[in-house]
Amino acid sequence: MAAPLTAPFLWTLMVFSSFMLVSADQTTIRVDSRETVILPCRAPGDGTVITAEWSRTDLESDQYVIFYRDNKIDIAASCPSFKNRVELQDVKNGDVSLVLKTVTTADRGIYECRVQGTDPPISTVGLIVEPVEEPITAESGGTVILPCRAPENDRDGDVEWSRTDLEFSQYVYRYKNTKVDHAAQCPSFRNRTTLQDMKNGDVSLVLKKVTTDDTGRYECRVVQRENSCKKRSILVTDPLSFINLRVEPDRRIIPAKHGEDVILPCRAPENERDGDVEWSRTDLESGQYVLMYRNEQVDQEVQSPSFKGRTNLLDMKNGDVSLVLNKVTTDDTGTYECRVIQRGKSCRRRFILDTDPLGIINLRVKPGESVCIWIRTSSSFLVADVREKHLRSDVGVF
Repeated sequence: MAAPLTAPFLWTLMVFSSFMLVSADQTTIRVDSRETVILPCRAPGDGTVITAEWSRTDLESDQYVIFYRDNKIDIAASCPSFKNRVELQDVKNGDVSLVLKTVTTADRGIYECRVQGTDPPISTVGLIVEPVEEPITAESGGTVILPCRAPENDRDGDVEWSRTDLEFSQYVYRYKNTKVDHAAQCPSFRNRTTLQDMKNGDVSLVLKKVTTDDTGRYECRVVQRENSCKKRSILVTDPLSFINLRVEPDRRIIPAKHGEDVILPCRAPENERDGDVEWSRTDLESGQYVLMYRNEQVDQEVQSPSFKGRTNLLDMKNGDVSLVLNKVTTDDTGTYECRVIQRGKSCRRRFILDTDPLGIINLRVKPGESVCIWIRTSSSFLVADVREKHLRSDVGVF
């Protein structure tokens, strides 16, 4: 079976597809975000340069990456997104290679170099800029920062943070027209997100009180149509960064003594306190639960018989979905998992059904005291047995 296509692969494939429309004579350059790149071009003949221009095929016809004439750079002709980031390598010696600084994915495209208005261009360069790709691991309940920087000249643009498993048009965070677009924000992220330092171009996402529900692949985009100079028909904005966030579930080991009542801790995510709650144990049969709370009641049909009448949730109304387990025995020893399912607020695509556990609890119940029990049998013999100290009505203790 072929491996599934990943987001970076599809993104690169899209870039290469656009390059295929150009002559095979072009040069293709791949570079990482934030680096400086040189796109080669030399003036023909004796190297005299009267005018030199670099353009990009997706820009409006009157917009240039850089325009050189009258022995100087024509600042007014340059697209604003390139200002203070571009220069020519060595014009006096006929080297009009483009030096492009602090590149981002917004700079990807097909660049064309012309000297003295030559047509076709004397150099065509396909530039691929790799987005920032970073894995981040966080602990449940903590605050995490997902890094992203706006392009140098696009610091007042609209900012979009999305996650690849969310429904279309649902955002982790969207900053548009100088304010947060709450209507487009997935409810599970409300009151938990902000940008690090918008004024200084740091559009890193600050995500608070993370849980395993926040695990996923995040994408950061900055949309600045006034500075980008792109043709109006080109609406796709490439992500500046991909962040793979992994939130580790809360893991605990809880010791208990035979006959005690224990509490296995778990809290619902901040905005999902009216969701369905599942407590399971890893060694139970499929479809059997320690406790299943859905549709505002305990689902008795799917509860394992050994837990009936012994379980409860601590404080559902306040988001404390800790499991109260009464009169534990060594049979209760095991690995317990807590999940909260809230499809109405999660915004995940419907075909994505898996939910990571919020907490994983290893419960270890110590055996009770041993006692000698004599069991009267039908053969009039007394049979001795050693058991844990928990009495039943069908046995006698001598």
